[in-house]
Amino acid sequence: MPSLFDLSGRTALVTGSTSGLGFEMARALARQGARVLVNGRDAARLDAACAELAASVPGAEIVPCAFDVGDGATVDAALRNAPAIDILINNAGARDRRPFLDLEDTDLARLVDVMMLAPAAMARRLAPGMIARGHGRIINITSIAGPLARRGDAGYAAAKG
Repeated sequence: MPSLFDLSGRTALVTGSTSGLGFEMARALARQGARVLVNGRDAARLDAACAELAASVPGAEIVPCAFDVGDGATVDAALRNAPAIDILINNAGARDRRPFLDLEDTDLARLVDVMMLAPAAMARRLAPGMIARGHGRIINITSIAGPLARRGDAGYAAAKG
């Protein structure tokens, strides 16, 4: 069956792509021919995810891209030598399921940094190159948890918005 879309020659960065939805999005992009920058903070998990993606999509170009989306310095260092990115999927998330009153300001700040500020910062970093090349896509993954908070997820729901 022919592909509905071809991403050959395109480079995609999926933040938070060592597991879950991010991993599956990375796999789907690789299957469509994109070079995929797989992102995570943990080197062992990142290596394992890249190996699994490479094995499941023979011939795919899978590139590990280690950084913490909430730490601008590590993002800048990781992207300094990265290929031009055509597709950004802001998928990384953070969760702290402690009761709201047990969360410190720093805990809430981390949630907001990762899920609100980091996607905007990533877009600001990459959009100028996309504009200059005349092509680019920025996709922000969100959650139903914002308007439908569950017990123990107050910080997450507030950050998701």
